[in-house]
Amino acid sequence: MTIQQMLEALLGAGLSQQEIAVLAGVSQPTICRAHRGADVLYKSGKQIERLYLDRFGELGKAAA
Repeated sequence: MTIQQMLEALLGAGLSQQEIAVLAGVSQPTICRAHRGADVLYKSGKQIERLYLDRFGELGKAAA
């Protein structure tokens, strides 16, 4: 699953880009760029992935 797909799922679950940024510990512009498909730093990607897994668990990762 890509970071972009994880962000799409988080946004679809009702979180805003700002909420995702705060929860993941990255900036809102980073979330915006990643959502559009731009590369992000490894650390930022792992933080977004951690948030995704916290919200959807391993089953969410396997479903993709």
